[in-house]
Amino acid sequence: MPTCLHSLVLATAHRHPERVAVVAAGRPTTYGVLAWRVEAFARGLVSFGLQFGERVALWLPKQVEQVVAAFGTSAAGGVFVPVNSVLKPAQAAHILRDSGAVMLVTSAARLAQLAPELLTLPALRLVLLVDADTTSELSALLPPSLRVLPFVAAEVEDGSALPAVGPDHLAGLFYTSGSTGRPKGVMLSH
Repeated sequence: MPTCLHSLVLATAHRHPERVAVVAAGRPTTYGVLAWRVEAFARGLVSFGLQFGERVALWLPKQVEQVVAAFGTSAAGGVFVPVNSVLKPAQAAHILRDSGAVMLVTSAARLAQLAPELLTLPALRLVLLVDADTTSELSALLPPSLRVLPFVAAEVEDGSALPAVGPDHLAGLFYTSGSTGRPKGVMLSH
């Protein structure tokens, strides 16, 4: 029986690889493809230096890359931090800063909006863009220490081992609405 979040996808892919797992923008993704992408993304995060328990923020609308990034972060031993897609850049920056996110998965447009806040995010070292690589257009807005790559660069098919993740480890950090103040993180284990 699966004991970790990412194991749910991997176990279902083993039993029913041809079944549809996600439909985004009218395009279906099967469990087999999703499982491959989740493991490849996890290996990519590890190859980019993600350490066990580090935070990966996801500031995206609902799309297949958000699913891949959440489960892939889990498989890499990281903690995914979903950032509500309707938040303003200052609100998103608060969550990235408070969570200590070291990586961010987002779009080029959202990164451009976040640019004025980037100097206040010292832990952030890598951004993965889900859309076309427009880093040349963004480079003037970004701190020189921030690495920006296309999302697909994190999908690594090298067969390297992934860390052992247990059911008591932290899986996600979800932020409350903050109706009486700033949003606060709620920790969820596998």
